[in-house]
Amino acid sequence: MIYDGAGAYIRVADQWTGFFLGDPGGPRGPNDPLWPLDALFGVSVPAGPYRALSQLPAEVWLDADGLARRIAVSADPLTPAVDAQTWAIAELWDFGVAVDIEPPRPEEVAPPREAYGDRPASSAG
Repeated sequence: MIYDGAGAYIRVADQWTGFFLGDPGGPRGPNDPLWPLDALFGVSVPAGPYRALSQLPAEVWLDADGLARRIAVSADPLTPAVDAQTWAIAELWDFGVAVDIEPPRPEEVAPPREAYGDRPASSAG
């Protein structure tokens, strides 16, 4: 899966499809594994309970160098029971490793219905 700002791309058979495709420069959505970073740094996040950033329970695990290795943010600040909370967790590693990832171009992205509809029923799961 490739996350590009607010969008997520996934390879299905021999083509790309996209979900949550919005402004790549816009806020990350709760389906992006890095959205807890936006929440912790006070970046704009989607409407709903995510707007109440000061009320979001969060935990950050730092390594000996002070780098964030794991960030967990509760996705629902209104849920009173701890055992009923949903947490978004991002784990980070390989800091400083060079990567070159390009998301697919718009003409390479098929709508999800088309991408999944072309697959045989036995392999769609």
